[in-house]
Amino acid sequence: MENEKKQTLNDIIMEFVEIEQILIENGGELTNEVEDRLDQNAFDLDTKLDRYEGFIRYLKGQAEYLKKQEQYFNSKRKTAENTIIKMRERIMFAMIAVGKEKVKTMSHSFSTRETESWSINEVEFKPEDKLKLQELGFMSEPKPLISELKKHYKDNEVLPSYINVTKKKGLTVR
Repeated sequence: MENEKKQTLNDIIMEFVEIEQILIENGGELTNEVEDRLDQNAFDLDTKLDRYEGFIRYLKGQAEYLKKQEQYFNSKRKTAENTIIKMRERIMFAMIAVGKEKVKTMSHSFSTRETESWSINEVEFKPEDKLKLQELGFMSEPKPLISELKKHYKDNEVLPSYINVTKKKGLTVR
């Protein structure tokens, strides 16, 4: 069978199915026409498989190249992010060093502020503490609702031992 158009892998498989059907209908008789079709289809299959593998190898090379590019750009992104953090720390340090909490320039307004981060000390958090917080409605299994604890204890000078409050300086730029 001469190929007038390019065959897909499915076309080649279907040709084998058609040849099989002819053999079944002919009681297994292998005629010259059937042999020619088998030879041509086997050649088409070999050619198609070689092309598939060639393309697979090309794609593997592309994937490896893209992986290296991804690593390169991830490294660049991390460098940019770290530089931003360091530069903001320097701005904040300069403002603290000169004793200014707010600075207004032609382009931006800078201000420092103290922020608090609340967390639960799992070692200090006892079952009886959990029961008390459940009674107050401050539990969302399996952990306490930090926002509710902040509201409840915000004016208290003494906090339960299982609450950690970390304070740090932050910078706001507008």
